[in-house]
Amino acid sequence: MDNHFNYGENFSGQNISKVGIKETIKLQKKVEATMYYNKQGNADYKGQFGLGTCQFTGSRTTQLLDCYEDYYKKTKNNHPSKEDCIRIEVDFMVGELDGSYNTMVYQAWKKGSKTAKSAGEIFCNQYERPNDMENQATERGKNATKIYNIMKE
Repeated sequence: MDNHFNYGENFSGQNISKVGIKETIKLQKKVEATMYYNKQGNADYKGQFGLGTCQFTGSRTTQLLDCYEDYYKKTKNNHPSKEDCIRIEVDFMVGELDGSYNTMVYQAWKKGSKTAKSAGEIFCNQYERPNDMENQATERGKNATKIYNIMKE
């Protein structure tokens, strides 16, 4: 990504509030059209990057950016506030969890132990799907339990 798009300097660790919606969409279109190659010279994968709270990749990056683009069309604001970004991403996630991810996440939780810990683990494994899934799922489960215990009080 850095070799082709100066990603580390201009995008990594940034949010759309700072970078801008149009600039992020432009990057995504360039990255999506780029094929990366491994050391043996074989096509490895089409370029992609994580975007948003859950670091959505691939088609989910495109879908999230569609939500940002809708926001831009309504407001003409290329640099939404952090609060606007949170609302856009929460709405996107709720849409996914009400739709195609409902069976994998909510239904899996209903069939299981129905604890905060299992909710955090299932959400991580079935929805977020980070690289270090096993350790991250354990961490999400612990955090969900902590939050649940605070809310009970």
